[in-house]
Formats: sequence, structure tokens, C-alpha cells
Amino acid sequence: MVQPGQSQYIITEKDLPAKIFDAELIKELYIEELDNVLDTEDFSDKIEAWYNKYNSNFYTYYMQKWNEYKNSDIRDKRCRDVNYWVKYVIDKISKIVKNESTASKFVNNIKERASLILNKQIVFSCPLDISGTMLLREIKKNLDNFCENRDSFEKKLENYNHIECEKYKNYIKMTKNSFITYFSSGVIEDRNYLNINSKCNFDKGCAIFPQIQCDLDRNQIIREEQSSESERCVSSIKYREPLSLGSESETTDNSFPLKKILSVSTPVAGALAASLVLYKLSPIGSWLHRDGSSFHQSETQDFLASADHLNTSPLSATYPISYQST
Repeated sequence: MVQPGQSQYIITEKDLPAKIFDAELIKELYIEELDNVLDTEDFSDKIEAWYNKYNSNFYTYYMQKWNEYKNSDIRDKRCRDVNYWVKYVIDKISKIVKNESTASKFVNNIKERASLILNKQIVFSCPLDISGTMLLREIKKNLDNFCENRDSFEKKLENYNHIECEKYKNYIKMTKNSFITYFSSGVIEDRNYLNINSKCNFDKGCAIFPQIQCDLDRNQIIREEQSSESERCVSSIKYREPLSLGSESETTDNSFPLKKILSVSTPVAGALAASLVLYKLSPIGSWLHRDGSSFHQSETQDFLASADHLNTSPLSATYPISYQST
């Protein structure tokens, strides 16, 4: 349960701009409709009708969002977001359109349509990029979204607000804990791909996560600097076992990963389910299920049983992917 007086520190969807954008894009480009189809179903006879709706909105929506933002950093982020979802759509079509020639036709159509605006000449160095495995792309997007949300909090806190500071601190703790636990599993051998730009990369490990305290008496943020990039990287908070959203059953392999962003009863889980596909056995997925009250437990140091630093030893197999069910 949320402790008395702590409910104001619960993160809601409006606190996370990365979540807001993903939710909007999913709706505008009919991605949820596509992903409602089970991987075992054959969507061959319906893909053309879906594609026509997607295609009619793609260019207009992207250019609208591009012109809406004047900051080059957020424009670059939206470019990466759209690239991520284009690849997501391509992968989904390849699974549910059983007729290979039909699947190939629409995958090529989507690539060609995307390349008309996602290139270095048309929209300010925003090339089409659909390389990489789903696992790597997911983790990279998770980091990218964290950086966007982090920067949003930092901007709001230029003028100190204690509630915003506490929300920010909670968000950092949860995100840091999930990344540490995930990488300590050794599922990823090489983290070099987690270098998005100079402000958002994992080359210094947990130094990417600010260490802050919210001082209400002095009305300011107290920042704790890490001594070096090789500082011990440990969890900053111990959570309860994951809670399901509502009374949902165990996740399945075929349901849409972001359905709950549009209708949730748990504020924190709903807000943070914005941009993550859930991985079975993976902490980076399971943390989305946690109830908001988990933020308000006493802090503990949870030194991982692996190495002091992030363990990057490879595993023989990666985790199977599992999507959140409704």
C-alpha cells in the first residue's frame, strides 16, 4: 500500500513524455489493431485493409510531430522512436501474414514508404534504421526512453518542486534497479550498442543514473556525484514481488505489449508500461508490473550476487519474449 501522504509522489503517465508519445503513435498508426492478432492466426486476407489505414497516416503523422518539436535532441529521439515502431510492425507482419509473397509485398511497401521520409536528405539526417535483434532494440529503446524522461524531469526541476523531485527520485531508483538486475543476468555480452549519444549511453555504467536527494528544508536537489565510472553498481531499492495489473493472468507470447498504456488501474505500472515489451524471466519486464506503493518502502542496498560491476558474461541462450496479456 502507498504510505499516508505518499500518493502525491506516484508517477502518472503525464510525467513521462516518452510514454505519451509511444501511446499516441500506437493509436495513430493502428499498431495495437495489428498486434491484437495472435501470432498463430493468419492475417493474410486482412493485411491490405490494415496497411491502407497505416499508410494513409504515416507520412502526415510523422511530419506533424517533426514540425511540432523545435529541439534537435527531441527530433532525433522521435526519429529513433519511429524507426523502432517501423521495425516492430515489420516483424509482426512477418509473423501473422502466413502467405509469404503477401508478407514480403507489404514489408517492402512499409520499408519503401518509411525510406521516403526517414533518410538523410529529407528530414534532417533521420535515416531508416531497422537493424538489430528485437532484444537489443528493446533494451536500447528502454534506455532511450529513460533519458528522455530524465531530461524532462531535469527541465521541470530547474525551479525546485518537491513533489516533482520525489517522483524523479523514484523513477531513477526503479529504472536503475531494473537495468542492473537485467545486465547482472549476463544476457547481453556487449553493451557498446547502448551508446545513443553523448548524453545517453551506458559506457559509464550506472553513472547514467543521477543520484539525488530531495531536500524540502533547503528547497533544492542534493546531487551525489559518483566517484568514478567504475564505481560499484548496485540496486538502490529492494522491491516486492511483481504485482499483476488488475487481476490479469500470466503473460502470453502473443498479446500486445503496450495495451495497458491506454487503460490501467495502477498509475505507476500504467505509466511505465509505455515502451517496454516484457521478457519472460527478465527483470526489465517484470518491473512494469509493480504497484506504485513499491516506491515508498524503505531503501536498502541490494548487492548483487554476481560481480561488483555489471556482469557481461554471455548466456547460452537469451530469454524468450513474452508479451503482456489483457
